[in-house]
Formats: sequence, C-alpha cells, structure tokens
Amino acid sequence: MKNICLFIFIVILYACQQPENSYFIVPQPNQIEHKIGKFKLSDGVQMAVPFSDEKMKNVVLQFKEQILKTSGIDIPIVDIDMHKEVHGVIFVKCDTLSDESYVVDVGKNLVKVEASSAIGTFYAIQTLYQLLPIEVYGNSLIDSVEWEMPCVRIYDSPCFSYRGVLLDVSRHFMPVPVVKQFIDLMAQSKLNRLQWHLTDDQGWRIEIKKYPKLTTIGSVRRATMVGWDEKLKDGKEHRGFYTQEEAKDIVRYAAERGITIIPEIELPGHSMAALAAYSELSCKLEQKYEVGETWGVYKQVYCPKESTFSFLEDVFTELFSIFPSEYYHIGGDECPKDSWKKCLFCQSLIKEQGLQDEYELQSYFIKRVEAFLNTNGKKVLGWDEICQGGLAPNASVTVRNGEATCCEVVSQGHQAVVTYAYLDYFQEPEETSSDLCAPGGFLFLDQVYEYEPIPVSLSAAERKYIKGVQACLWTEYIATPERLIRQAYPRIFAFSEVAWTRPKLKDTTSFYKRLPIALKRLNIQGFKEYVAK
Repeated sequence: MKNICLFIFIVILYACQQPENSYFIVPQPNQIEHKIGKFKLSDGVQMAVPFSDEKMKNVVLQFKEQILKTSGIDIPIVDIDMHKEVHGVIFVKCDTLSDESYVVDVGKNLVKVEASSAIGTFYAIQTLYQLLPIEVYGNSLIDSVEWEMPCVRIYDSPCFSYRGVLLDVSRHFMPVPVVKQFIDLMAQSKLNRLQWHLTDDQGWRIEIKKYPKLTTIGSVRRATMVGWDEKLKDGKEHRGFYTQEEAKDIVRYAAERGITIIPEIELPGHSMAALAAYSELSCKLEQKYEVGETWGVYKQVYCPKESTFSFLEDVFTELFSIFPSEYYHIGGDECPKDSWKKCLFCQSLIKEQGLQDEYELQSYFIKRVEAFLNTNGKKVLGWDEICQGGLAPNASVTVRNGEATCCEVVSQGHQAVVTYAYLDYFQEPEETSSDLCAPGGFLFLDQVYEYEPIPVSLSAAERKYIKGVQACLWTEYIATPERLIRQAYPRIFAFSEVAWTRPKLKDTTSFYKRLPIALKRLNIQGFKEYVAK
C-alpha cells in the first residue's frame, strides 16, 4: 500500500512540475503555475463577459467566432453581470491589473480570464488559442479534434510597452489584405506598434488630396534594379498606394488587435518620390527628379524654405484624420548635404539663423516640423541622425546604430526605441547560394533571441528612457507577400520574446522546443513553406 501511495505521489509531483515549454506558448509568459487535468470545450459551455464593456465584448465575440469556425461548437455569450453561475469561460474586468496584463486560470470546469481592458483580454485570448489544439488557427471546420486545453494558471505582462515592427511598403507596395494579414501575425505574438514606412525615394504610398501628384507620379516607379546590379533593371512598372479610406480601415483593423500604427513620412532626405511630383520643393540644383529605380541614398532632398514647410504641414494635417497615433515618425536619416552646400538660399538661412553648418540646418529643419506636430498634439520619432546638429527638444529616437547612440539619447533625457533586428538580412548561410537577395550580412535566429536591448552601462534611472524595441522589415529585396512572411518568420517569434518576456525568464533551449509548434500554427494559417524540423 505504501508503494502505491508513493507512486501516486510521484505522478502528482511530476504533473505539478510540468516544464513550462510543454505549453508551447510564444512569447513565454512571465509566470506559469502548473495544474492537473484539462478543460474541454463542448456544446454545454458558455462564455460570460461584461456587456457594459463593448470593446471587451467584441474581442470575446471574435474568439467565439473562431472557435465556431474551426470546431463547430457554437458557444453562447452571456452578460457576466446577469449570470453569476457559468460553466465555461468567464472574462472578468479587474481594474488592479495594468492595461496589457492578464491572468488566465484554466480549471477542469471553468476558465477564468482577468484583465482591466480589451487589449489585456485580447492578449489573454492569444494565450488561450495557444493552449488549444493548433487546428484552432484554421479557416474551416476540422473534425476529429479534442477541443481541450491543459489546466494552468498564467499571470502575464509585457517587459516593454513599445513592441514594434517596421513594415516598409515604399520600396515594394503591399496590398491591403497583406498588411492586414501581417497585422494578424503581429497581434498573435503580442506586438503592439507598426511603424508604417509610407514614403521614400522609391515610392510615395499614401493619398494626399491636396497634392494628387504624390500618388499619380510619386507612387509609380518605371523599373527596379535586379539583384545587386544597379545597371540591370527589370523594365517593369511598379506602382501602388493606399487611399485615405483604405488607410483608415487598416488603422481600425490594427486598433482592434491592440496595434497602434505609426506613419513614417521621410524628411528631409529619402524624398525623391515627392520631389519627382513637386520638384519645386527641392533646391532646384539637379536636372533629374524621378522616382528612384535603385536602392541607396539620393542627394536630392527637400530645401528648407517656407513653401516646403507649408507642403509638409499640409501633408501632416491630412494624416491627422487617418492616424490617431501619439507618435509620428519623420525619418531624418541619411540626408546628404550636397544640395544645401550649393544652394544660395540654404547658405543664407544658415547665416540668418546663426547655424554652424549644414548639420545644424538639418536640426533646424527637424525642429520646425516637430514644433508643428507638437502644436497638433503629436510627438516626433526619428532615426539616429536627428541627433546631428542638436536633438529636437521633445523628440524620441528609433536607435539603429548601436549602444553608443542609445546611451547618448537617454543621457539627454530622451526616450529611445532600440531597432536592432533587420529582418531583410539573410537567415541561413545556404540562402546566399539561392536566388534570394538581401542587403548583405546575416541575422540568425539565435542572434535575435539572445539580444539584450538595454545597454548594461545605463543606470537604473537611464534605463527608464528605453521605451521599447523594434524589428525592421525593409523591402528593397522583398517584392512579394510570400517573401515578406519568409523573411519575418520565424525570427519575429524570437523577437516577440525579447519584447515581451522578462530577460531572466528567457531560455534558448525552451524557445527551440516551443518553436516547432509555433511554426505549425503558421502552417495551418496557410503559410505552407514553414515545416517544423
């Protein structure tokens, strides 16, 4: 009898010590308490949610519809304030939790979800999806599946408040359904910022009604360089832009999934597409103003005259009705000073404003734009180069040039977003012998996972200025939606854990054990090239 009791005790102890990676949740939750048993979805269960919170109710309704689509189980939703006894899944509003935090407690007879907001509820549901069979990610009814989840209690909250991805649609335009699909995948990984790179030398992608030539001319590229050879062109016209209504629809779609879209309008450099449409905004020193057909940096830039600032203010004014984001990204990177050095107006302006050189002229340009955005309740984000010549007083920086720049920014009391993961780089050595092209260099999966975005040299006070982290998908060499997802995954899975999970809880071995299931979830959503190895 003693031996039997000892055996039962060992079994129970083993079950209670079930390894965290057995739940296959990505990103890894910050606290998991293991329990015994399973909860089964069946025709007898209900979902209860406070009907007084319309946003939370809508999030739960999406969950119900996905369950119905894949399992055929039609789970009724009831008002939790009117039904105290519920067998199934209850969603409780808990004001003591922070906005993005949640608690999931799965018992044999009841699943309890606690959150203070709709977005906390949304993230909890992303975890519930990952506890359920992977077939829940499908698009049609799937038979012969046990629709159950393991009993477990999870408390979770993000490491960083800003967990972003940059999506470049200027170099290669991505249609609305593709952008929405990308947003869906971001949301599943609990990422919450999409920096939408809408303008560059190679294309202007957002409708501005006051300046129609930005899209009739600026969104059309006559040809594109082939591979790495600037002299070899494909001879194919590339075009595409988002109407304001399409952009509003995408912004709404993202917001429903907890994602804020930050528009990026490049200035004063990377502006050839705009100058091709309105060359009078330049210093008028170059003979050629055409939408760029090659990658790299163009020396044609905006001239800092009053008509240019009026143009930009008009552009931003139209964008205000589309993008409610607190932050607007204004680029500020890789602005050659050739034209400004030759331009009599620019040289006169330097003297008039008491500036030392063209770098301070760029700072003057950025500060003018920032002042307008601040007046309209917006804040500026820009690349490292906005630090040159003096950082605008209220600007934050997306840091792409390493720890030294990051330390410089935060030491001045400015917020920084660390953008370290360039997902357009090669993922594997064998890719270099294929027909794939990339800007050069590699970014391996383990490099993404093991990166620590906060410089160790920062003090505790300075660390508070690190707002978050961001991965970047530049699309010079990404021409199709299929290639876009190929470059993004599985590295975004690793990146999401950097952004969400506390550093002390990250574990490479655990991540690689969970990764095959994460890849299978991609497969069942239609990305068939992802086969877990």
